[in-house]
Amino acid sequence: MFSLTSPHSILYDRKLALFMILSICAIVYIPLYNPDFQDAWDNQWIVFNQYTEGGLSPANIKHILFDFYHGQYAPVNQFFYSSIYALNGYDPLLFHFCSLMIHLFNTVLVYLFIEKLLKTCGHDDAICAKTSFLTTFLFSIHPAVVEPVSWLPASKILLYSLFYLLALRAYLDYMSTERTGQYVLAMVYFILSFGAKERAVSLPFAFFIIDYFVKGRQYAFSGKVLLEKVPFLLLAVLSGILAVYSQVYSAGGMLADQNEYPLYQRLMIASYTLAGYFTNIVLPLRINHLYPSPFNYMKPLPVTLYAYTVALIIIAIYLIRNFTVNYVYFGICFFVLHLVMCIHPIPATRVATVADRYAYISAIGVLFPVSYYLAKFKQRTIAIRIIVLYCLLLSVYSYTRTSDWQGNAVLKDSINS
Repeated sequence: MFSLTSPHSILYDRKLALFMILSICAIVYIPLYNPDFQDAWDNQWIVFNQYTEGGLSPANIKHILFDFYHGQYAPVNQFFYSSIYALNGYDPLLFHFCSLMIHLFNTVLVYLFIEKLLKTCGHDDAICAKTSFLTTFLFSIHPAVVEPVSWLPASKILLYSLFYLLALRAYLDYMSTERTGQYVLAMVYFILSFGAKERAVSLPFAFFIIDYFVKGRQYAFSGKVLLEKVPFLLLAVLSGILAVYSQVYSAGGMLADQNEYPLYQRLMIASYTLAGYFTNIVLPLRINHLYPSPFNYMKPLPVTLYAYTVALIIIAIYLIRNFTVNYVYFGICFFVLHLVMCIHPIPATRVATVADRYAYISAIGVLFPVSYYLAKFKQRTIAIRIIVLYCLLLSVYSYTRTSDWQGNAVLKDSINS
């Protein structure tokens, strides 16, 4: 009889496990095979522009590499669009197919990253296989990651994540072998990741989290290991300056000339936003395309917001006082790190408090520890039933959310419903 816990289970064969995950993911995203462009949702300038239509000529490549377009600098993402356009023009099926392929590649990389992380920590093959499978499966079909896969302008998230995950895997290989080639490779992936999305500047801090939780405090704070981070930190600083400078052309982000809450109130809003992201990952009961801010700028914050702040402070104090090196703390650090730039401690021009596309990488920080402890749960029959039901519900919900992105009219009806 087939069993997920038997030694001959599909989970213990990497190729079969990945084939199963990718097949189910492809089925969940079937609605993308009959898509249209979201012309009213930024496609008109992010996807449809002179750089896309300019092809891969030397002159256009120069413009892609050195121009700030609408206050953004994302040459890797623009090369992605230009390459697809060079194949068959503005073909919505081809554009969406390529986005889905990037998501499938990322799914494989999540599996390899979790597997390598656990093996580096010394876990046996059974825990590595089960945790990698479940984390990856949940990531691949989770409703919170539907937006960057289905909405073309969010391809920056997919591409930055692709090179970001490659960099994490290369760094884990470097930790194990200390081969210079893996270190250089991680740096190259870092540059490419930033070229797709500025949020890649968090990578050196992700390395530190891995150092701390894999090999301990003494290793993470050793002079040699800290010195190894210096080139990455310098690149992060330079990249951050470039990202901020590019926004001069749109007067957005940190350079936004607008009325804003003071810092302490922005931190309160950040606690509300962080809770929203966490809820959407753990219990995605109501995933939306837009999450308009419930706050009116320069008016008193609602009393309910204080409850989020107090709750977050209490949780933080408890975690700090009871700190032990385990995967719950690793997951929390990983989750927060990859959201810190989009939970509004810094002034921004966006009207939304939460945007699901930004949970793409951070979701790993929640799904990984949950999967790890489910894999170790002694009541295996109960755990399997919970997992199967949860994955089934996620798959159906993601299929529905993907269907909502089929053209302007469908999405508009979904928002108004």
